[in-house]
Amino acid sequence: MEQTGITGMADRHINTMSGGERQRAIIARAIAQTPDIILMDEPTLHLDINMQFEILDLIRDLSRRNGLAVVIVSHDLPMVARYCDRMVLLHDHNIFAMGKPEDILTEDNMKTVFGIDARFEKDERGANTVRLFGSCRSGNRRKVLLLHRDGRACAG
Repeated sequence: MEQTGITGMADRHINTMSGGERQRAIIARAIAQTPDIILMDEPTLHLDINMQFEILDLIRDLSRRNGLAVVIVSHDLPMVARYCDRMVLLHDHNIFAMGKPEDILTEDNMKTVFGIDARFEKDERGANTVRLFGSCRSGNRRKVLLLHRDGRACAG
């Protein structure tokens, strides 16, 4: 509980916790078992944007500090680009590509697998991100809004 920052919540029932607090409790319960691998299915689903960053930073820090392998199932491409060292891209129930996000999240792969117009890039801070422009099927190129970790927004 100390590693996830929830020691003050030890006496609370999980149903009284916010989504972020609940996710921290679930992570604490998982690492208390001293695993080598943690499997997570959409760990930031239904969390506000700030809490998404906090949870993913926590997971990355715990992974590095405790030598854990973390396997995350996610459809959040910017999150995958930013936080994952390696990824497996599935398409039609098969492995389509495997490797580093910058090698896998190519414009062609994202069009083929997701039907979206998107580009992998580095933001002005040097962090990996995926810039989403919209559906390839719609024929419309939409403007995208990039959000930075500190909450600032910049139009793309």
